[in-house]
Amino acid sequence: MPLPLITVSCTDDVPTGGVSYREMLSSLVDKVQTSTNSLASTVSQASSEEMSPYLRQIGSSVRRLSMPLGKVRQSSQRRLSQMVSAIGEVIDQEILMTQPGEKSTPLFGSSLLNREWELVTVSEMCRRLSLDQELELPIPDGANTSQILDELMIRQVMDILPPRAEGYPWVNIYNSEKHGFSLATMYRKMAEFDEDLSPVLLIIRDTKEHVFGAVVSSAIRPSDHYFGTGDSCLLWRFTGEAPHTRELRQFNWTGDNQYFVNAAKDSLSIGAGSGRYGLWFDADLNHGRSQKCETFDNEPLCGDNEDFIIQFIEAYGFRM
Repeated sequence: MPLPLITVSCTDDVPTGGVSYREMLSSLVDKVQTSTNSLASTVSQASSEEMSPYLRQIGSSVRRLSMPLGKVRQSSQRRLSQMVSAIGEVIDQEILMTQPGEKSTPLFGSSLLNREWELVTVSEMCRRLSLDQELELPIPDGANTSQILDELMIRQVMDILPPRAEGYPWVNIYNSEKHGFSLATMYRKMAEFDEDLSPVLLIIRDTKEHVFGAVVSSAIRPSDHYFGTGDSCLLWRFTGEAPHTRELRQFNWTGDNQYFVNAAKDSLSIGAGSGRYGLWFDADLNHGRSQKCETFDNEPLCGDNEDFIIQFIEAYGFRM
């Protein structure tokens, strides 16, 4: 009698920890399935009638382990570890029952599955593995197509992206040099972008060579109300002027309000409060303004002056 298939169901495809989650869950499935196959080999000599009660118990205990990845936070890591350990204990108990009087080595007793998992970001994993030398993540495909950012700047921007965008290829959605300076055109190109779960990176260079921008939680499409989420919306700027724009500063959500993105037909604003906008563009993507706002508690992104003239603007999504 074949043992029941053990699967892990991910009810939330959005990885808050990027590759770490998928590798962890893949390893979990491999180890549990290997142990199950080992159990099948151990009891292959027994009759179906002898094994049926035990297989039914295992099947009811480990047939399906399902939990949403989006809910796997620090408070859930211990619970996940305990659930996996419980599965191992059931299988080990059945091995001992099928071999009375014999000394058996539990398949899960010394397994990594009995350890508590810690979920970390890709960059944190690389930092821990680096030991005496720094490990550098490769630049994602498509990032080098930016006409504003050089490699050093790209690497700094990679560090501020939401975890669900880490390591994924960059997709150029809009480019003012290619598509023209028009907010309506940007909206149209955003509507054509088919990755609904992807955040969007905006990159701006003004006529005074300041480089700054924003990260928003989804494609920017016209809306009558504010949209976005605090975990994946932020403002950023490189300090100094070209060619010395090298230090990146980011401004995360303060929690004071939820005025993340307002995509009107005649303007676009990101962050607001008390009549001030963290980042604002007109319909022609010509004139812009950046002020300290309550949403992000940011400094003006374009240096000392609040107003700026856009020289170049790009928008990138991520191929999930």
